[in-house]
Parts: sequence; structure tokens; C-alpha cells
Amino acid sequence: MRGVCPSPGYTARMPSSRQTAAAASPATAPPGSPVCVQAGALRLAVEHRAPGADAFAAATGGPTLRLCDAATGREWLRFDCFARGAHWHLDPEGRDEITAFARGGDAIDQTLAALREHGASWLERAGAKDIPAASELERALLAVEPALRNGPVNFDAVDEAVLRQRSGDKWRHYPDDVLPLWVADMDFEVADPIRRRLQCALDAGDFGYPTHPGPTPLPALFAERMQRRFGWRIEPGRVELTSEVVQAIYIAVQQFSKPGEGVIVQRPIYPPFIETLETLGRRLVNNPLKQTERGFELDLDDLRARAREARILLLCNPHNPTGRVYRREELQAIADIAVEHELLVISDEIHADLVYPGAAPHIPIASLSPAVAARTITLNSASKAFNIAGLRCAVVHFGSEALQREFCALPQHLRGGLSASGLLATEAAWRFASPWLDAVLAYLRANRDYACDFVRSELPGLRCFAPEATYLAWLDCREAALEPYPWRFFFERSRVALSNGRLFGPEGDDFVRLNFATSRALLERALERMAKALRAR
Repeated sequence: MRGVCPSPGYTARMPSSRQTAAAASPATAPPGSPVCVQAGALRLAVEHRAPGADAFAAATGGPTLRLCDAATGREWLRFDCFARGAHWHLDPEGRDEITAFARGGDAIDQTLAALREHGASWLERAGAKDIPAASELERALLAVEPALRNGPVNFDAVDEAVLRQRSGDKWRHYPDDVLPLWVADMDFEVADPIRRRLQCALDAGDFGYPTHPGPTPLPALFAERMQRRFGWRIEPGRVELTSEVVQAIYIAVQQFSKPGEGVIVQRPIYPPFIETLETLGRRLVNNPLKQTERGFELDLDDLRARAREARILLLCNPHNPTGRVYRREELQAIADIAVEHELLVISDEIHADLVYPGAAPHIPIASLSPAVAARTITLNSASKAFNIAGLRCAVVHFGSEALQREFCALPQHLRGGLSASGLLATEAAWRFASPWLDAVLAYLRANRDYACDFVRSELPGLRCFAPEATYLAWLDCREAALEPYPWRFFFERSRVALSNGRLFGPEGDDFVRLNFATSRALLERALERMAKALRAR
């Protein structure tokens, strides 16, 4: 933080008393809400603002952190962590000294680091008398940091014209008159911490070779996240990085089985599970899910019988496409079968962060016991929960040194390089973007409920079990007898692109998968088109 820059043309003001009274506590504030925290006689207040009235100002604004006298409202320090022109104010004796942040770094990072190092001396220089102890200031900084890093979100503000400019497969694969609710991408903007980290990298030209396989914080971050969210203790040294979960599935099947050997899948299942076995010449051993009046369930008796025919079990939990979250007793039964029959479990848990409130909690199967952990490779990524699949970064956890050694026996260059942007985005997501995840999960839950209610009331012949996780609804179209088959019917008659159930195995022949991770308005339009097509038959 060097050099004083000219005033940007607006004066430093505290929020009004009404704004301050309405500020939320850090524990309850949704992203972008004003937040106030007191540290002794000092108040720390966060608001997100755009200094100016035009659209450009709104796009270049950002969070402001104010440090002021809790009793009088007198402002001592202000940090404007804007996307452009970030700067900070020190206000001794009514003078407004403005200093630009150093270029090439994130202004929020600089603010927090500077306050930890210089906060007391700057407050004293500004004229504050009752300066909090370092420990009290640290507590306050930790309390306001999530609000500082996570700006306002409006998931309704999805612009179809902007979506159609994206380069990804979801909005480019079909003609412009088609509404795409198929591939598992969200239509929402990414979380602020991810956007800011990537913008800093862009501003600094930080797109050289990444440090991997050198030091990276992601294994330790993943271990901390698993402990905090799921109570699963793992060693960071047992974590490897790869470009995506599907790549890790291919490598694991390649390294731990031979052509012609059996691999169990539980259809209907995520299509790359099936494609992996076809490509690598492994024999698919099907243990299909059972559809009951309560939804989709494991057939454990059939799994016990099939286990004798296989070397590997490919597990998907939470399950794609049905959205089931397996209960502890189900997972324990799978674990017992795997140990008894010496099966390797390759567990795809990429949707673990997308379990809805009220559903059974996600339980990593490797967390059940050392015996099953020693036979389990767990796959995960920030890509689904934080909408960054195109940045290509995933983690692989091994329950034993032997599994890790065999997996890594495939040379690093055959396993592929990593994206520098993916590493940065994943770190930002796991460190700082939990408030965004909480907000998007609440929005998705409302969309899920709306979609399932609409199916029940407006789409005759279709049936839907509300998914317990994921943003994917598995629609049973058998009673509707749609010709020539459901995906083609809705594509041609309603111009809505869903995922073709046939790709998930024969069990999905009369199903489609609907992605409801979009704005309510777009979801309503797509569902109304589908209803109109059914009425017009």
C-alpha cells in the first residue's frame, strides 16, 4: 500500500443509523447484506456498493469495510475493495487521506493483511482513543471476512442473451430456439471469491505453468473441508490432483483391473461410467437400482450375488441421475460386501456439497472404517457445487498407500497436466465461497420443489421423485408413452433439450433428466413448453 492517489470524487460517510440497525449478524447474513461487528469501542461495517449511477460503476464496484467509533459513528478507516480503482482512506482530524492498493493483488487480501499488521497504529493515527486488543480485532476481522468476500447474488438475474454467448457445450450445442436443460452446468454467475481470484490472475498475467506436482494448498484444503463438513479425517498426503473426476475414473479402472474383468455399476448411471468400461474393454456387471413408491433404492441382495463376478465397484453417491443420498446402513452394507469380496470401491462423490436440507447427510464411504477405506478411492471436485467444470481440477483420495502408489504408477504426463486457473478457482471456492454455496443451494431447493410440483400437476403421465441432492430431476415418462421416445418428443415438440435417459443405460429408456439450475423464469418457460407439447398430442 504505497502512494497517495487523488480523491475519486466522493466523500466517506458511515451508513445511516437505519442501515446500521438493519445490518445482519455475520452468522445469518446472506451474501451482499450489510454486516456490522463490534470490537470494543470499534465497529467494523461491511457493505457492497457501486460509487456512481451507471452500469459501468455497478460492474466495477465492490465491498467496503469501514472502521468507526461504535458510539458516535465517526469513521477512522475505510477500505474500498473495488474491482477497479481499489483504495483505502485514513481520516485524521477530518482530512481524507486516500491511498491506492498495490496493483496485481486482491484488495480484500491486502486489506485484511494490512489491518492485522498496522491496524492499531493506523487507528491511533486517525485519532481513535479506545483501540481494541490485537486478539479482539482479529476476532472481528474473521467475523466480517465472509461478508467482505461474498457480494450480492441474484439468481433470478440470468440473461438468456448472455448465456447464449457462452462457449460451453450447454448453450452452444443446440439451436437458439431450444432451451437447454441438459448437461450438469448451472446458469448462474460464479461466486465472487472465484471471480476476484481469476481477475487478479488475469490482471497479473498469471497463466504460466502451475506449481503442481510441487507444493499446492489443495490437498490440505480438501482434508480440512472433509473434516469440517462430513467429520471425515484424512491425510493430505493421500490426496492427488487430476484434471477431472472422469479422468480419474478412467485411470483407476485402467490401473486396478484387466480387460475382460468385471466392474459393477448401478444403472441408471452417469453415462461416463458406462463409457469408461466400453472404452477400456471391461465387462459391465449391472446392479440396477430398484424403483419403489419411495424412490430409488439399492438392491443389496443382487449386489452380494454380483460381487463374485467383479474386481471393482463404481459407486456414485449422491447418485446421478436419481439424486439419492445413500444412508449409513446402505453404505455399511456396500462396505461389508466390498471387504468380503475384495472389491475396490471407486466412489464418485462430486455432488456431496449439493445435499438439500432435510435430506440424509452425505457420508463418504471411506469414512466408515479403516477396512473399507483401505479399499476405496474417493473422487471429488469443486466443479459441480461451484459451477467451474470448465476450469478442470479434481481431487483423488486414496485410503491406503498401496492404492495411491498403483494409481500414480501411470506416468504423470499420461495422467495429464493441471489448469492454473482451475487450481486458483478451487482454492478460492473452498476457502471463501461457502456463503455463495449456501445461497445457491436454497435457490436450487426452491427450483426443485417448483419443478416437481409442476410435473405432478401439469405433466400427465410423468413422475418425479424430488432429488435429495444434485440439481437434476430424473423424470419417469413411461406412463405417458411418448413417441418415438421421451427425449426426442420434448426436443421436437417443445424445443426443450433434456438429457436422454437412454444414455444412462437401458433402465433409462423412458426417462429424461432435467437440469433445474437456472433462473426460475427460464425453468418456468421450459416446463410450460413441455406441458403445451403434452396437451397438443
